[in-house]
Amino acid sequence: MRVIQIITQIVYGLFAVLFIVLGVAVLLFNTGLLPTSVRELILKVADGDMRILHVFQEWGNAHLVLGLVTIWFIRHYDQSLPFHLFLTAYFAIDALIHWFHVAEPPNSITGPLILTIPAVVFLGLGLVRIFLPAGHSAPGDAGSGA
Repeated sequence: MRVIQIITQIVYGLFAVLFIVLGVAVLLFNTGLLPTSVRELILKVADGDMRILHVFQEWGNAHLVLGLVTIWFIRHYDQSLPFHLFLTAYFAIDALIHWFHVAEPPNSITGPLILTIPAVVFLGLGLVRIFLPAGHSAPGDAGSGA
């Protein structure tokens, strides 16, 4: 198994867990199953506005599905490049939204920088996958033909 495949699958796994945990947490908001501290944190992020929380739940539903699809592509890596490019575009657009916030410029570049990291990671992995297709050895893959 190629090193880049292993790295990509690990990255997919980390993001799948993140998507699923965040999605499930928001969806469980009114079930009584969340610890009080998590429920209060979600409510604080929503500024106590139930309409915003409703949008968060819709976002959580989408991220739960995205996490499950990401797990599917861990198991079906050979079919994952289009999905990988989609996620790269998603992360890039998400970063741009935070760099050019509609309400006001960011108070700090920390948030936008942090949200740019996934786009850069996925772009780098995607470029390696495109320009070093299966069957070619990477410098660190001496002797690996597949």
